[in-house]
Amino acid sequence: MTTVQQDFQTRAGEIENYFRFVQLLADGEILLTPSDATVPPLNRDDSDSLLKTLKANGFILLYNLVESTMKRGCKLGSVKGFSLGLRAPPGAAE
Repeated sequence: MTTVQQDFQTRAGEIENYFRFVQLLADGEILLTPSDATVPPLNRDDSDSLLKTLKANGFILLYNLVESTMKRGCKLGSVKGFSLGLRAPPGAAE
């Protein structure tokens, strides 16, 4: 397996763990509580907002995974002398 594939598999596994955590949090199986007893817990609105932010961050992680994998794959292909064969779609202005 190439380094690009290994990195992809490793990072994809990390992202799967992240989404698993977010799902457990959304299902109420994990609760976030302050370690300092003097700090009040999050109210429902703040908790919902945090959950939305965590989900959005997950999609950014996915985007970064795809972008970095494609970038590294293209660089590797050009270094080894492979032609990527990228062409404009039919009907596109050249």
